[in-house]
Amino acid sequence: MSATEVDDNNSLWLCGDRNYVVVDSSDVAVPWISIAAAKPTYTITLQPVAEALVGPTLAYKLKITFKDARYPTPVLRKDFPVTISAATCDCNKLLWDAPTMLDKVVDVALGPLSVTIPTATQNANSKLPTPEIRKCFATGGNNCASTSTWTPIVVATNNLPSFIVQTGTTDALTITPTTAAHMGTWTIKVTQTITYAAFGTPKTVVFDAVKVTVGCTISTIPNPSPPTTGLTYNLYD
Repeated sequence: MSATEVDDNNSLWLCGDRNYVVVDSSDVAVPWISIAAAKPTYTITLQPVAEALVGPTLAYKLKITFKDARYPTPVLRKDFPVTISAATCDCNKLLWDAPTMLDKVVDVALGPLSVTIPTATQNANSKLPTPEIRKCFATGGNNCASTSTWTPIVVATNNLPSFIVQTGTTDALTITPTTAAHMGTWTIKVTQTITYAAFGTPKTVVFDAVKVTVGCTISTIPNPSPPTTGLTYNLYD
């Protein structure tokens, strides 16, 4: 066996461990390609994040050297062509922000009070980190279009009292307090279910949506009219 043929099949590791790195045409390591060693298996992981990489095949090389500095040569470079395809939109990576709770006041017998449940909104920062979510909001993307339904409950009772009525599963509430039993502070918690038109599975956001204070205001007390008939006077000596 000639010197150049020693351990050509990489089975004996006669010259020690090796370094493996993927390099570009300038012999610079590609930062988004990593190689994890678990001899004799090496796992190559590609994590491209820049849309500029999408397009023609990239003529990279797998560069193999010895770790021992006494053996700077030989250096073996094997073709390692990489083609990056455009990401697919994934709306599941989008985060949603809970809205600010509304504070509403209504008096007994002075309803109905109409309330629109506040709506969770898309988190702006979550639209940026990954190619999958950026694809959703790029030109021609669907911007993670969605529809919502709302399920409200009063925190203290885990349901809606009779004087608070929701229109279907929409964000519309009608509050009509009629008796002293309805007086007090009612915190309404909502589960908003968000259904994407495409590219995602349903998402739920739970938040305190509305605080309703039911009071009672007596503005006037009318004076009674004096009786005019049926008057009886008993006189005693």
